[in-house]
Amino acid sequence: MLDNVIHVIPYVDYAEREKWRPSFSLTEVHIIKKLSRKQRALYKGLKFFRDIHKSVFAEIPSYYLKTFLLNHLFLDSCDGITFFAEHESFYCALCYIVVRLNLAVKGDIQNFFLKNRLNLSDYDIRWIESTLNILEQC
Repeated sequence: MLDNVIHVIPYVDYAEREKWRPSFSLTEVHIIKKLSRKQRALYKGLKFFRDIHKSVFAEIPSYYLKTFLLNHLFLDSCDGITFFAEHESFYCALCYIVVRLNLAVKGDIQNFFLKNRLNLSDYDIRWIESTLNILEQC
């Protein structure tokens, strides 16, 4: 079982005032270590395709991608961590998760640790369609 490790870190808000916010990075590290190699590779695949399509617009932060994937692995799955079966090809799993992300960008995603939602509308999501086109050609 994971310890509920939450720590508080300083940050600067839009008005350039220093504030404090919770950080779940230690818990995230523990969760990511518990994932299968394929599940960790899915997260790295999302980051890879986002990074090769860098633009001048704001890109989706890695935290949002990680939150999206963790939600699908744990919250949206009846089987929990076995959401992506080990016999399923990595290609199929990656295509599936990118399609699901493409559907999610029309709204927002549930924060994995808190009750609030993360809005994706401020971020450049054109790379998702491009990635789907690339994956279709494989």
